[in-house]
Amino acid sequence: MANRIPKEFKKRLWDDWVTGKTFKLALFTSLSNCNTEGVSTYAACLADGHEMTNGAGTAYTAGGATVTPSASAYIDTFNVSVDASDISWSSATLSGARFAVLYETSIDIIVCVYDLLADYSVTNGTLSVSVNVDGLFNLI
Repeated sequence: MANRIPKEFKKRLWDDWVTGKTFKLALFTSLSNCNTEGVSTYAACLADGHEMTNGAGTAYTAGGATVTPSASAYIDTFNVSVDASDISWSSATLSGARFAVLYETSIDIIVCVYDLLADYSVTNGTLSVSVNVDGLFNLI
């Protein structure tokens, strides 16, 4: 097994892969299997029937919101970070959002799953998922 993967390779790997791809962030309830090891596609998450549905209005649509990740950036001597803008759904009525799933749409692969650590709800308001100051994720 490799002892080290140069940060330049990690950056190039992400930057080359992301070009021309569409990413989405979908919300699921705490009953979802999305945070289970072995679940690697949006379709597998969707199969259990626990994606959020908008209780009123049209703020949240099936499949989630489109996310535009930035090109990766070096965060230190060895690691690369990928960032994006915060994601929000306005005029939403949602109940019990627990997991946020970032996935690439053309090959239906999950990039990462976020446990929001609590169930979030909103009634005719805005539900926002704030991207951490350290980015969407780090390639370490």
